[in-house]
Amino acid sequence: MSNFSWHSGTAKATSKTSAPEGQDWFLSYHCFTKYVKVTFFRGTSLRPIPPAESKHPEVRYYHIHEDGDLDEELMTRWIEQASKLPSEPLF
Repeated sequence: MSNFSWHSGTAKATSKTSAPEGQDWFLSYHCFTKYVKVTFFRGTSLRPIPPAESKHPEVRYYHIHEDGDLDEELMTRWIEQASKLPSEPLF
C-alpha cells in the first residue's frame, strides 16, 4: 500500500474505541487480512459516491486491497468532503 498523507486537521487513531471528548466521527476503518475497509458515515453525500453499499442508507465503503492501487487523489477528495459534513457520535 502506498504512503498516504492524511488531510490536515484529521487525527489518525488505531486503538481508540471512541472519538476524543467533544468530537465525533466522519469515517472509520477496519483492517482485515487482505484489505482495509474505509467507512464513510455520510458516504452518499460524497462525489463521486464510494462504490460499496451498506445496509445503512447513508453509509458507503471503500476497500483498499493490499495488492491494488490506492487512488490517493480520490481518497483525499473523499476525506476532505467527509470532514465538512455533519459527523456521527458513535460511542
